[in-house]
Amino acid sequence: MATSDSLLRESPAVSAESAAEVARLRFGLDGHATALPSERDQNFLISVGGRPSAVLKVASGAEDRGILEAQQAALRHIARTVDVTPRVLATTTGETLVEVRGGDERAHLAWMVSHLTGVPMA
Repeated sequence: MATSDSLLRESPAVSAESAAEVARLRFGLDGHATALPSERDQNFLISVGGRPSAVLKVASGAEDRGILEAQQAALRHIARTVDVTPRVLATTTGETLVEVRGGDERAHLAWMVSHLTGVPMA
């Protein structure tokens, strides 16, 4: 299991341009990526046609895939009963987790959720 130190050491280094490319090629969203605050992952607001559409989440390379799958399962569970919650979005091939490479060529897992209007806490 990853420690908080290893999670921080393995933090992704994905550029906004690369995030936009992942959104376009893997999730079918052709838009502009803007970095959002995050502790150990990277998050990008993906705007299509100038309007916020989704958030691309790039996990630390040390994050366990099972943790990400549990986060997705929790969101899907909440979405069954609550209207105001992000929805997990699938890729154009139906996956919900994809491997991406950061600027340093380390592998990370990325996933996407629908955008909710609001202000980030950070």
